[in-house]
Amino acid sequence: MTERDEELAKLSAVPLFEDLSKRELSRLYRESTIVNHEEGHTIVTEGRGAHGFHLIRSGTAPVVRNGRVLTHLGPGQFFGELALFDTGPRTATIVSETPLQVLVVSRSDFRRVGAGKSDVGLEAPRTCGRSIEGGAECARCRAWVSRPGKTVMDTRERRRLL
Repeated sequence: MTERDEELAKLSAVPLFEDLSKRELSRLYRESTIVNHEEGHTIVTEGRGAHGFHLIRSGTAPVVRNGRVLTHLGPGQFFGELALFDTGPRTATIVSETPLQVLVVSRSDFRRVGAGKSDVGLEAPRTCGRSIEGGAECARCRAWVSRPGKTVMDTRERRRLL
């Protein structure tokens, strides 16, 4: 498997991108940027504007909200998915605790790839909070995250968010 194929597999495993075709995933990958951060670099700051979606290729980083570490993220995990849909303040701070390499998808990159696909835009409420640790509430949509990678939300709440 080539490096590109591995990256496409990682992108397709992200719930937000799981319904994209192979062609759309390839385009998203081509539009994305690989960014290297030194240890201790602040990538996202709680309360500040959005920068885009980040998929961790290597390294680790804690997710900190209100000064409390919620979880640690590593290769294959992601953050910033809500930045693809809104420019509101970020709900957590991410600081690299090791050298960190991420694949970054900006809001404009995502829109170019998802243009005309209304179902892509509808994924935001369902995936909101998926990178928050299990047993926590997503600060954005208030959905309860029962375990890493899963969001539990009743149908009424989902409809309200859509």
